[in-house]
Amino acid sequence: MKDQVWQTIKKYHMFNQDEVIILAISGGVDSMVLLHLMIEFQQQWNLTLIVTHLDHGKRTESFLDRQLIEKVAKDHGLAFEWDFMPKEESSGNFQNHARNMRYEYFSRMAHHYQAHKVVTAHHADDHLETVVGRLLKNNTPASLIGIQAKGEINGLHVVRPLIEVKKEDIHRFAKIQEIAYNEDITNETDLYLRNRIRHYITPQLLKEDQGVLKQVRQLSDHLEADEDYFSSQVELIMSRATSVEQSHRFSKTDLQPLHPSVLRRWLKHLMPTIDQNTVLSVIDMLNDSKPHMEIDVGKGQVIKVSYDNVYWVSKENQTPEPYHFELKVGTEVKLPCGGKLSVSKRSSEKKFKNDPNVLDLCYNSEHLPLSVRNRQFGDRIELLNQQGSSKVKKIMIDKKIPRDQREAWPIVVSKDNEILWIPGLKKAPMCLDENEKNTCLTIEYTRRKS
Repeated sequence: MKDQVWQTIKKYHMFNQDEVIILAISGGVDSMVLLHLMIEFQQQWNLTLIVTHLDHGKRTESFLDRQLIEKVAKDHGLAFEWDFMPKEESSGNFQNHARNMRYEYFSRMAHHYQAHKVVTAHHADDHLETVVGRLLKNNTPASLIGIQAKGEINGLHVVRPLIEVKKEDIHRFAKIQEIAYNEDITNETDLYLRNRIRHYITPQLLKEDQGVLKQVRQLSDHLEADEDYFSSQVELIMSRATSVEQSHRFSKTDLQPLHPSVLRRWLKHLMPTIDQNTVLSVIDMLNDSKPHMEIDVGKGQVIKVSYDNVYWVSKENQTPEPYHFELKVGTEVKLPCGGKLSVSKRSSEKKFKNDPNVLDLCYNSEHLPLSVRNRQFGDRIELLNQQGSSKVKKIMIDKKIPRDQREAWPIVVSKDNEILWIPGLKKAPMCLDENEKNTCLTIEYTRRKS
């Protein structure tokens, strides 16, 4: 068994030279065998071993675990740390609570000792039990990875040298090497799902095929590699997104060719609680030709498609508040819809006719003060060459402005509420008149950050 563990360590590149290692030792047979082996392997990588123990307080005799571990640690000149686990604050799942408390403790010890890794005693049977448990509770391929040989939990690097070793081989090794350990009687109760899986399900699987432990390990390694690839694809999607008001905006054109497996993981990345039926509905929406659609994805969120834009919005923020601000020379107006308008005196004869984001305006002062407001029902703007006027809404549709942005889009108007400019989109004819008049302004529109 020692050789098998050695090969596992090399296979997964678990240790580097001169590392400080936190050993998570419970006092049971698995962890005491792990402690024994790590002491033997210590010199190979010049490791500094810190033995740690968290007392769960579930058994009156749990202090015996601490005494046993402390004696072995001191016999080999190793640092030893221990603590009591905080009592469960609710009547929830004790095993989940205990797991969280353990890793919180290991993280604290790792920070204290500036350790590189935490080593746990999970073995092949633990891994099989975890995969079976995930089959009963989860529905994603990633969940079937089970217990990783080498992974990260809340920023903590965790390695598991015994992950390919059978439980029966651990017991046999402990007997041959005369390794002392304590039995945890709570492992015998059927109160917990893991124990029921251990007592009734995995023994039947092993009875059918002793190779199931190895096969499940190989399956997990394959799934882990697959998920690593899919994660890189999700990161690529995220890198192409634009950030708007603490959210992300994606291109429908970029998303449509992607495989559903990638899209599903992308959606899970953005909203972990999204259910499978909603995922399928969103994927169908991406392939629909309608210019505007939306789906309620729960948690007060809506996914919207508007032309080529795909984005999340809060239900509470779908109806924008009306606004109206005066534009004064030398001031800057921050727009509720994002972006800003900067007003200054025109300092040169340079015109910005072809720049939709800059208005260089000269006209008589009776039109002052200018102001900016959001779009109103029935808004129209004059067209060039006496072609009449056009609805502002139509211009926004032609420019493919997302529907939810139209109501809050800035509109610059004169004192008489005549529309002079739709920033970023269109200017009225009078704004392009080059005849000198007594008021000359330059207004610059800066879009929201992306």
